[in-house]
Amino acid sequence: MSPRNLLWIIVPVALSAGVLWLSAQDGKNPPEGVKIGELAAKVQAREKAVSQKEATLSQLEQRLNTLQATLTQEQEKNIAAEKAQQEAHKKAIASLAEEKTKIEAERVREITRVRDREKAIEVERDRELNRIKEEQDREMEKINQERSRLRNVTKVDEQLVRTFEAMDPIQASLALQELSKTNFDVAVGLMASMAPKKAARLLDQLVPLDVKLSGDISERLGLREREPAKPNAAR
Repeated sequence: MSPRNLLWIIVPVALSAGVLWLSAQDGKNPPEGVKIGELAAKVQAREKAVSQKEATLSQLEQRLNTLQATLTQEQEKNIAAEKAQQEAHKKAIASLAEEKTKIEAERVREITRVRDREKAIEVERDRELNRIKEEQDREMEKINQERSRLRNVTKVDEQLVRTFEAMDPIQASLALQELSKTNFDVAVGLMASMAPKKAARLLDQLVPLDVKLSGDISERLGLREREPAKPNAAR
């Protein structure tokens, strides 16, 4: 119960008690020095004090209402701020989720590009390996053809071989140079039929005379499968 309501109950009860007391004193002689007017003045003074207290209570109640209204406004502001913060948090989470989705999609695209690039490189590598293999096969075919051609070269007379082996390396190189001008294959066959050491000394002397010729003969000798050395060719 509020103080104001309590006062509204107490004041009438007090007034009623005062009236009853005065009524009880009507049959008696009033005490000396006590007058009805003074009692009424006291009652009025008390009523005035009660009115002042009521006014004070009313002011206090107004202040309380003001404070209550202020508190309500603050609570509403806090609730609004909390809702705004929650909304901002939700938006931030949504933005992060969207960004994560974009990053994941970009990562998948990058992985796909890398895989496609690796496949393209692998295809290009296989193509290059096939091309190199084909070139090697063509080169081997040429070498085999050259070897076959060298095998089919007219065999050099053994007497001619022995003659060149017996000659001075310088003179033999001059003779070989002239022979290669007329029949290069016979010159190669001659060198192939000679003993390896003697053929090497002859080529050493041929280098100063004709570097290209010595290189060509050396190349052809490298391609040609050397025949087994004859017993009489080792001297």
